[in-house]
Amino acid sequence: SMMLHPRYPRRQYQSPFLLVLLLLVGLNSIAFSTSSPLAVDANRWSPSTKANEESTSFSNLFGTIGRYWMSKLDAKTVVPALLSSSTTSFLTSDSATSSSNGQLSLRRSLQESDFEDLNKLLKAITVQAPDTTVQQKILWNTLNLDLKNIKCYDISIQDVAVSFQKVSNQKITVPVEIIGLDMWCELNWRYSWGIFHDGGTAQMYTDDNSAKTVLAFKSEGFDQHAPNGSSIESCEPSIRITDINIQGDFVAQVVNFAEKSIRGTVATQIENVLCEELGTLGSSTVSDLIGVVDGMIEEYKGALPQALANPLTAENRLAIPNGVELMDLTDTANSIGGWFDTALKEADAMLGSLTADAGSPTGTGKDLGVNKILRSSLLDKNRAYTVPVSSWPTSISNGGIIFEGHDMLTETTIILNEIRLLGLDTFTLFDPLNSVGRYTLANSFKLDHLTFEVDLTIKMKPSSHSDAIFVDPSGDRQAQIERITVKSGVKNIAVDLSFLLALNQKILGATQLGSILDTSQILPCLLGAIHKATLTGLSVSVEDIDTPTISGFVSKGLDRILRTAADLAFVMYKAQVLDAMPNFFQTTVRNMLNDMLKKQIDASSSDGVCPLYEGTIQNGGILDYRDLFLSRKEASKAGGSGDAPYGDVGPMLMDLMSTQLLSPDENGSSKVNSILIRPMTEAQSGTEGMLRFVSDLLRFSIDDITDLLWSSFAQSMEFKVFDTRLANLDTVRNPTILKPMRRNPIELHNSFAMGDEDSLFRNLDDSGLRRPVTGEIRALVDIKGDTPLAMTNDVNIQVEIPSMEMLANILAPINEKEFMEFPLASLVSLNCWLATIATPQLTEDGFRVSSKDVAMAVSEFVMSLSSVQLDISCVSCTSSGLNILPEVIDTIEEVGTIAEVKDRLVGFADELFEGEWIQSHIDRLLVDATKKCPHHAAYQEEFTSTDWPPLAFPPVSRDTLELILLSGAVFLQAGVVVVAESHSSAAEQADPLSGQ
Repeated sequence: SMMLHPRYPRRQYQSPFLLVLLLLVGLNSIAFSTSSPLAVDANRWSPSTKANEESTSFSNLFGTIGRYWMSKLDAKTVVPALLSSSTTSFLTSDSATSSSNGQLSLRRSLQESDFEDLNKLLKAITVQAPDTTVQQKILWNTLNLDLKNIKCYDISIQDVAVSFQKVSNQKITVPVEIIGLDMWCELNWRYSWGIFHDGGTAQMYTDDNSAKTVLAFKSEGFDQHAPNGSSIESCEPSIRITDINIQGDFVAQVVNFAEKSIRGTVATQIENVLCEELGTLGSSTVSDLIGVVDGMIEEYKGALPQALANPLTAENRLAIPNGVELMDLTDTANSIGGWFDTALKEADAMLGSLTADAGSPTGTGKDLGVNKILRSSLLDKNRAYTVPVSSWPTSISNGGIIFEGHDMLTETTIILNEIRLLGLDTFTLFDPLNSVGRYTLANSFKLDHLTFEVDLTIKMKPSSHSDAIFVDPSGDRQAQIERITVKSGVKNIAVDLSFLLALNQKILGATQLGSILDTSQILPCLLGAIHKATLTGLSVSVEDIDTPTISGFVSKGLDRILRTAADLAFVMYKAQVLDAMPNFFQTTVRNMLNDMLKKQIDASSSDGVCPLYEGTIQNGGILDYRDLFLSRKEASKAGGSGDAPYGDVGPMLMDLMSTQLLSPDENGSSKVNSILIRPMTEAQSGTEGMLRFVSDLLRFSIDDITDLLWSSFAQSMEFKVFDTRLANLDTVRNPTILKPMRRNPIELHNSFAMGDEDSLFRNLDDSGLRRPVTGEIRALVDIKGDTPLAMTNDVNIQVEIPSMEMLANILAPINEKEFMEFPLASLVSLNCWLATIATPQLTEDGFRVSSKDVAMAVSEFVMSLSSVQLDISCVSCTSSGLNILPEVIDTIEEVGTIAEVKDRLVGFADELFEGEWIQSHIDRLLVDATKKCPHHAAYQEEFTSTDWPPLAFPPVSRDTLELILLSGAVFLQAGVVVVAESHSSAAEQADPLSGQ
């Protein structure tokens, strides 16, 4: 069976043991003698047996014939056949007897072993070898022997033991032992020799065969070098033929009578040749393979040529045709370039900076923003990112099939089911998208570790080829399915990636928003704007690699063998792989990715142009937010068409925002706080949840007062309000953004709460204290001169709102055509976005001609404040009267004045936002926006703004008027008390008897 290997389907195949056996027994039958074991060279590994001098001629003849056939074996035939037997299990022959009709009866039982499950599967498989013809000169005639329909059954193995030992840094030995190899074969035979000719059938049975060998690998030093040679140190085979049964004429019966006496001779000869071939395997075949692998690794050593190492090589060689304007990534004055640069700076600040993270696996309470965002929005509870291949586009995944093969052995399909990545939240450096050239971007990343887990399904069934080796006798070719997991990992990964992105600015800028609102159109539309894109640098280095593991095979023995083989390869080649990895990625992987990218760009170019928006779809040309932001089913329930007329990007983005940004985290706080607000506020102010504007909000100063009257009060004066701070902004609760309303296709609902939630107290700091929304500002009053009013008072004014809620429903009738044809070049233009909204007709004075005009408006505004707490403290004060301010404020709070001011302030805000004063400002803004948008038909290049008459402050309600009077009275009263207290203190100090 070891000789029946499918490596070369059309070559002359070696016959099974029976071929040599028939030749030997036929000759010995003619000579009426039995053969004795052949002498074996004393230098060989198998035991030497001295030849019987009386049968030397027949023994030499047998040896000549045996060596002739066994010489046809090469390492590529023997070794795979031997190794393939490791996937079978062990069947023993309890007894073997010949019946009266010449048929052999075997009783077999499956033995318990690590290969038991696989043996059960292979028991139904038939190994079918190609027909073989033998011609050999025997004495005065030529023997012609045809062997056909060679089939072997019940292939099994009890065990395969593979291990390795690192004897020294220069030598590793690999003992391999095959135990309990078992099978039986049948065939049709026909011979002609002179006047003799005959034919028939035959069976041969082997049982409990085994082989032990030790393979040695050598190296200059495995800690730094790959193996440079191999050899077979020992070989101990044991072939046991239990029975041969031949059916045919009188000659066949004679052969049957004598076959027992020559079983040992045949087995010994097979053992000799087997070791000889294994020696060739160790000294040449494996060594050749080592040389090939070493050559492959050597290719990636040494310094790269300068052209490959320089990330700007592609940009320096870039040819730009006449009339093509590429987007300069360093030109921040350009609309798209400016937006790109701003977005990159914000992304760097938010993702690449350290931020507080109580759940950080580092144990420091801090982590990079990118890690925090990945954990909260992308990774599961095990910090893993799972990529189900079923979710990939068909053009990429091919149904997950990564290999399909059909040969003489099997028809095999390998399917990639799922990939799990662990360690994506271990970035220690995140520095993306840095412009190193006009069209080249560089990226630098470092991760602490990264683990890969890949789930594969392997489907194998017998070949359907006419000359197949493995045949399913039932004919249904049922597939054997294996589900395995491959796992490995790397530590301390450093990635430097640069790429050339030459975008045709005209094509990109002209791309319409409506063209990319469907996911199927995004890639072809964006690829169409690429003049050239290529990776110009990809260096990946790792400090260490985890030993790869494979698990899940139905056979425990196969699992064990593969683990040992993986460990061995890892020990021998780890140092070389680590050394070659950077250049491997810089050349092979980079070229592969560039080829894939080029094919995708070329395919996009050949598929056609980016589709354009055509005509009005519905609602008289007004965009329906229900169809834009909701799924088909939800849009239909809300009153929309439910036909997804604007594509699937809108619902996808809304779902992403709802689930990944606005939904509550495990503590009940909205994810927007950790993902967006905290990183952005920390990047702006250095403190999470705080916005700080140190510059002056208001400033008034007079350096030299010369007027006689006023100079008696002050020679110089300065008043300024500065250092504005808004704290605890990261206490957002229950946010709802841009939610379409059922009652109106052009209305969007927005609401949120901030501060403490009275019932749940979720917004607590690390010490468990409540976190109210806080606004603080500093005010400086500096009066200089020889006057009683001289002072330098720097005070901090703080307003605390324990809890607040706000609701704002917005009407925004967007012109559907303007929206769908919106060019990406205007993406960052506020005026262009406002120009898509329906514009009301205004009079010369800037007021609506008709109140029935539909335009942007605040349809509903509601604000609720739980309470307001005021505090004023001195930062640096010379007026002693300010020390009494806390007492004054407490008195005002106790009588309910501040609470009354708070309630009436909320009512005033409602009046203001829903009144005509704000509406008139919005209307004028919309009319001017159309003239400031470059792509709009009403655009005027020199236009700045319409000279509208100023808007008078709107008439106020009685409650609002009382609010203004009350607030003025409170501040006036507080000021009088402070001044009086200050002068009282001054008078006391001026009285020489004040101490008495």
